[in-house]
Amino acid sequence: MRTLALWLISILGIFFNLNAFIYFEQASIKNRDYLINFAVESNDIYKTRTAHRDTAKKIFDISEESFISNMVFILKHNAEILGFFALKPKNAYECELTHLFVKAGLQNKSYGSLLFSKCLETVDSLGFLKLFWISDPDSANFYFKKGSRIIGYDENFLNPKVDVPLFEFDLSKSKT
Repeated sequence: MRTLALWLISILGIFFNLNAFIYFEQASIKNRDYLINFAVESNDIYKTRTAHRDTAKKIFDISEESFISNMVFILKHNAEILGFFALKPKNAYECELTHLFVKAGLQNKSYGSLLFSKCLETVDSLGFLKLFWISDPDSANFYFKKGSRIIGYDENFLNPKVDVPLFEFDLSKSKT
């Protein structure tokens, strides 16, 4: 009986260690440089970037407006940053997802799903009806499974040989 109790405690301990301290917080402008480097390192896993690292940092820059508008969110486990996303309003009804990155090596562990769900929840709570973004072609299936669709393609400044898909998520349709 004691062995069963110890086993149960260890299982619960593992569960709570992994999940109880995962949370979101709004990023501040002081996180900007760190998050830009985080995005570049996360993008490295695709091994498709032909642009120099300095060019990638410029492409992955996060606007000051996004920080001022409280539209940059960090996913953390204790003090470790697991991922982040940033939003930018396009107009009164549409919003752009400018960044969604999971820490290199932590992909396919549901952190991207947590980030995207929080992103949709934030966009919805702010009253936007549509969300748009471009993404690495290797991430397309992830976004399809979440209910988004490709509405076009855009030039890829990280690798001019491969266009990137332009996605849309229609929040008005997800409410019906």
